[in-house]
Parts: sequence; structure tokens; C-alpha cells
Amino acid sequence: MSRFYNHYLEEEEKKLRGTPYEELMDYFNLTSNPVMGNDGEEYQSYIEYPSFDRYTWEDIEYVAQIFNIELEIDHDCFPFEQDRLYDEDEEERIDNLPSKIKNLVQSYDSNGRKNIVYPSKEEVREVIEKIFKDNNIPLETKYEIEWDDFPENHKLYSYQEFSLFDIDVADNLVTNNADKYVEKIEKIITSYKNTDDSLIKKSLLLAAFSTNEAFIRSQIIAKMPQLNELTNDTYLTETLKKAVRTSLDTYPGRQQLFNNYCNEDNIRFKETEQSLRNSLAHDIDSPTVDGDELTYTKRTRRNPEGSKETCNMLDMLNDLKEFYIITN
Repeated sequence: MSRFYNHYLEEEEKKLRGTPYEELMDYFNLTSNPVMGNDGEEYQSYIEYPSFDRYTWEDIEYVAQIFNIELEIDHDCFPFEQDRLYDEDEEERIDNLPSKIKNLVQSYDSNGRKNIVYPSKEEVREVIEKIFKDNNIPLETKYEIEWDDFPENHKLYSYQEFSLFDIDVADNLVTNNADKYVEKIEKIITSYKNTDDSLIKKSLLLAAFSTNEAFIRSQIIAKMPQLNELTNDTYLTETLKKAVRTSLDTYPGRQQLFNNYCNEDNIRFKETEQSLRNSLAHDIDSPTVDGDELTYTKRTRRNPEGSKETCNMLDMLNDLKEFYIITN
């Protein structure tokens, strides 16, 4: 593959991954909202992230995974407030704790033997809250103007130049778009078949996912009206562009736009399972590979620990190639 195409894939993968703050919004089903000034005009957005006291333990574990924080605490088995004899098992348990939680464990001598007392749930939660704050996890309402990490797609106005046609497959010739898309996926499949390296295989699958997402965006864009031609009102045009951009960057948004503008085309909406995509994008070393079989952890809010799922990578690549269906 060319250096240009490799660069294109790298840029698309960056878009695919998003930011941990956006994943946090998805997890808690949060939305951005406008702030109204005294003149009745909207001048910035805000996101109301939940405070730490609203976190369940499942929330704590999931958010820690999003931000790559190793807590090493099994809530169901952790001996909160228990007084125990210090032995090899307790030594191993304590050694695996984050240092700030480890410092909460008290010890004393009893009849020449060392005993330890574990902290309470409240004490542990206080320390975890401090760890979250140290890692810049938002635990309060955040405002666009005041927070450097405010997700770009959720700002009232994007401060980066906005262009709907910012991907090389986006043009007005839908057939040519499809040809380019199939050609790119075929190159990825060829590279996949020519390697036994599991990391390269996973990287190619992720590249195929981002290529698929870009192609779906291009199909939507090609069918949408030119926003600059809808109205001469600059404020309304920018507001529409922001809404479209936000929708194009989310799975439900793309699906809704696709169904509205592409429902009569010879094509079906096909995207990847989000847990698999996120697993590859955020921790590509985590999924395991055996031949063409890839095993990953599918996590949900109700099941933050996740369940193991297995898929065939070559089948998925072929499915992504064939999803443009000619019915005539």
C-alpha cells in the first residue's frame, strides 16, 4: 500500500478511536447542551459529567478501563474493614494494590505475629476519586470555553475548519466511490493473507473498519444537499454543519442519516460490532489471535467485566468488502 494510503488509514483510525472523554459520554449516555447568555443567544456548550458519588462500583471499573487505570481491586472479594493475619496471600493482595490504596492498610503486632486491617469501602472510594481526578477524569459539569479537553465534536462551534468533503473517497460519483472502497478493502485482504503476524492482522482489521466507516460517510455526504446552498444565514449553516458532523461521527447518527438519504440505493448499512472496534482501537494487544480467529472482550455498562466473543477476521473482511450489494 502507498505511503499516502497508509497515512489516510492512520488518520481514519484516529477518528475511529475518538477520545476517552467521548467514550465516557457514550457510557453514561451524556449529551452536550448549549449555555444561554443574557441576550438569549447560545455562546458555548457544556457537558454534565456525573459526580463520583453517583458512580457504582461497575462504573468505577469501566471508567478505569477507558482511561487505562489499573486498580487491581475485586470489589466482591476485597476484605473491606477485615482484620487478618498477615501471610503470603495477604502480602500478594496488598502488593497488587495501587500505592494510594495500599497506604490505607493498617498493621499491628498481636502475640508476636503481624496482623493487618483493610480500609472501609468509603475510604477506598475516596482514594479512587482522587486517582480519577489526578488522571483528569471529569467528575463535574465541564464548559467548552474553560476546558481544553472538551470534545471537539460537541462544541457549539468547531474551531477547526469544517469540511464535509474531508475524505478522499467523498465525491459525487457513487459508483466510483464503491470501486475505490472495494479496491482498498481488497488491498487490506491481500496484506492480511500475506502475513502470519497477529498484530499486523489486527491492525489491518482496524484499518478495514475505518475504511468502511469513511465509505459510509461518503455515501451519505454524496446524497445530502449542499448545506451552504440551503440558506444565506451563516449562523444556521454553521449550526447545521455541527449537527451533521456530530451525527457522522457516531454509529446511531450515521445509521439515521444513511437510512434517510441512501435507503433507495443498492447498498445496505453495514458497520462493525462496536465492542470489537473499541477493543482494537483502545487496546490492540488485548484481543487474542489463533489463526483467523480473534477473541475479544465485549463490555457493556451492565457487564463492565465483559464476556468473551470470538469472530473470524477473514470472514469479517470479506463481509466488509461484499456489503455493497448490486440488486439490479
